[in-house]
Order: sequence, then C-alpha cells, then structure tokens
Amino acid sequence: MDENVLNIICCDNLARETKKATFQMDLKDIHVSSFRPVCHVNNIEKIDLDPSIKDLLTQKNNQNVKAIMCKLCPMGKHKFFEEIEKELVTTIFELFLDEKIVEYIVSRGGFIVTNSWLENYKKHMKICGNKCLEFNDTFKESEKKIIYLDDNEELDEKNIKKLSVYMDSEYKRIPIEMTYLKLFLIRMKEKWKNENEIQKLKKQCIQSAEYTSSYATLFNMIELLSGATSEREIIRSTIDMYKTLFNAKYIKFFPEKVMNHKYKWMKETLKNGYAFLEDKKGFAMLIESNDEIIGAFLIKQIDKDENIIRYMNFCKNTIKVIAMSLSMRNFKEIKYLSDHDGLTDLYNRMYYMRQIEELKQLKIDSIGIVVCDIDNLKYINDKYGHYVGDQLIISMAKVLKDSFREEDIIARYGGDEFSVIIKNCNNEAINNYRNRIKENTRLVNHNLKEVGMDVQLNFSIGFAFDKLKTQNIEKLFKLADQEMYSMKSKKNKNKK
Repeated sequence: MDENVLNIICCDNLARETKKATFQMDLKDIHVSSFRPVCHVNNIEKIDLDPSIKDLLTQKNNQNVKAIMCKLCPMGKHKFFEEIEKELVTTIFELFLDEKIVEYIVSRGGFIVTNSWLENYKKHMKICGNKCLEFNDTFKESEKKIIYLDDNEELDEKNIKKLSVYMDSEYKRIPIEMTYLKLFLIRMKEKWKNENEIQKLKKQCIQSAEYTSSYATLFNMIELLSGATSEREIIRSTIDMYKTLFNAKYIKFFPEKVMNHKYKWMKETLKNGYAFLEDKKGFAMLIESNDEIIGAFLIKQIDKDENIIRYMNFCKNTIKVIAMSLSMRNFKEIKYLSDHDGLTDLYNRMYYMRQIEELKQLKIDSIGIVVCDIDNLKYINDKYGHYVGDQLIISMAKVLKDSFREEDIIARYGGDEFSVIIKNCNNEAINNYRNRIKENTRLVNHNLKEVGMDVQLNFSIGFAFDKLKTQNIEKLFKLADQEMYSMKSKKNKNKK
C-alpha cells in the first residue's frame, strides 16, 4: 500500500461522482474504490467483497484507508470494516444538496437519484426483488416524483427514462455542481494528512525523548495538544511539558504581536528558528505554521545545562507538533466566521462597513454600489415558515454570487438586505450586471420550482456609481438605496 495515497472506499451509489470530483480537483493522492449497494441485505457477512477492497481492509497499516457511508449502511457492521475509520452521513444526497433541502424534497414525496445510482439501478432492482415491486406499487399510488440530481454530464438519459417508465412517474432534473462533495473530500484529505504528520512527529519525538525520563509525559502531551480547543490551552500545556522535561525555572511564550512591538530583537535573532542565550543556560525557539510566525518560546535557567543541546533537539520536534496543533485548531476559520454571514456565506455587515472605510483611503477610478431587498420576506416567513424564507435568502445570495466578480464585495447587509461594492465601475458594467442578475434570478426560480417550493424569489434593487470620481461612498449608497425603494414603491402601487 502506498503510504502517500488516501484510499477512499464508498458504495457504488456514490463512486462515480466521487471519482469525478477527485479528477476535477486533481487530487492524485486519493484513490477511490467501491462496493455494491447493500441497503436491503440482511446477512452482511455473506457479502463477497472485491479482492482489491478486501486487500486494502486487511492491511496492518490501514490509517490510509477511509470509508464514506450512510449511518444506517449495513456494510458498516461487516467484520472487514470494523477497524476502518468511517465518515458517516445521514444520506449520500447531503453530499450534493443542503441537508434541509434534502429533507424538504423527501417530505414532499421526492425520490432522489444520482447518476451513480442510475448506473446501478438494475442491480438495485435485482437485489431488492419483491420489495422493489411493493415499493413500485406504493410509489404509483402516492403520485410522487423522481428527483434526478445530474452532475452536468452530457450523458444519455436512457437510464433515468427507463426508471421513470418502471416507476410510472415523471422525473425532474436538477443540475448539481458537487461543491459539497468536493469540500467533504478536501476535508477528508486534510484530516488524513494531519493524522499522518502527527504519527511521523510522534516517531521523531520518540528518538529525541531517548534522553528524557518520561515517555508517558511526552505521549500524553502530544495527545493533549492534538485535542486542545484553544490557543491558550495549547500554550499552557506546552509550558507545563517543558518545565517537567527540562526542569527549567523560566519559560515564557511571546505572541507575534508582542515580538513586533517590545521584542524585535528576538524576531531578528530567531531568523534560523532558534538561538542559544549568551550564558548557554537557555534558548529561544520560534513557532511557525504555514510560513506564518505565531510566536516564540523563551526557555532559560535550565537545571542541567550540559543537556541543553539534547533539549534543543527535543524542542525542535515538539515545536512542530505545537505548530500543527495550532494549525489544526483552524484559528483562521474564526476570523473567516467573524467576517461572513452564517446562512449565506457572504460577507457580513461589519466586514462591509470596514471595507467602506478602507476604500475611502484608496484611489480607485470609480466605485459602484448595489443595494437590494427581498420583497415580502416577513409575509413569506409568517405564511410558509422561516425555512422557506431562509431558502429565498440563500437563493438571493446565489444570484449575487453568480452575477458579480470575485473581487467585488458582496454582503448580507441585514435580514433581507444585501449590498455589493463594485470596484472600477462604469455604465457598461452596470448594464452587464443587470442582465446577469435577471438571468440568474430566472435560473434560481426555475430550480426552486423544480424542487417543489411554493414561492419564487422577488426583490427590489438599486444601482449607483461614481461617475465624477468624488469618492463619496456614503452618497452612492444613499442613491442606490433610493433607487431600490423607488422600485419597491412602484411594485406596491401596481398591486393596489
């Protein structure tokens, strides 16, 4: 088994899309294998696995083998899968659509299928036997629809058409981009890489720890660092470990910000990552993660200075673990969450206002402002529930994301209010954005209708841009806001 390859095993129902996603993202260090669907198998031990999969599952060193399966998949209880780490999902469709949308489709009687499922549907029918016939009769009586999640492949639709005839029901095609699945696979890969890195560092630490008296302390600390939930906890645990192992009377951590202001000499001295103190009774060690300086440890007044080189080498390895632990805590994600809206993943109001202030200081040829507001959202929330209202907010965000450039700042400004800052804007750009928004709104409403939503996305919108290059952003915002409310007022008058 290649130690540099992550072997992912999944059901045939997911295999095709998983292989396609890894190919599109050029994840050459991921290999995908699959087993046949076992949803209706009672005695799982009688399942004869493919020899190549059985070989993967019986390897002594199986940390490079992971499985993706549903929580209720019988294969999870198979003896060969007992020792394998499994990534569990409620249904495989959550890897293509939001969980709430899946629940909504199912609650409305939708029978969801993917291209992988379709490629194997004859096997499904054969495996299910009489159960499939009973299900077919129930399906016809309830007048349910087949929801076909198509990953934009130009495939012959004969399989979905055959299934439609077999079930005696029409089908609805929903294009999917497999974004959720790709993020899921990236997360699996990063988790696997971090696990392997920690294992390597453990081995290195064993070699360095030959000169210390407590292996138990070392391993407990590595496990503790890997499971720590905050930067403070990681730093405190590290200081306690060094005090125990080095018998040092003074250990202090200096964050990068403190180093920049009060201890610039330390940052300059530690260009190579570490340095001994002048009295040779201590040393300083820099902590870096992904080429970013996190801080430094100053360790001095060590009891036995004749062991200082050994302690230094040991510290080099544990510093790697600390940096890895800090990276795994994903502190950057905290910053990301503080700048983004949780529902739509757009920038939030606080980030938007900060950008406004920053743009005031920059010289940009011309700036455009867009303001939009979803029509009658409160009425929709009251009549259909907040889930439906949330779907309209998410749909509004999608329209804006698909209509503007990556460098444009798109924000959810309030509950049903959105705003966009366009850099280097002009009349032609405004007209192009209007056309894109119109087309993307049509596509979003088509998809809402396809999944059985009872509402459509309607909104009022206003545009303004700095023709005279006055850099007065507040005035631009007011102009766009006025145009938006003028559009909303006209709609209200027409209703009357």
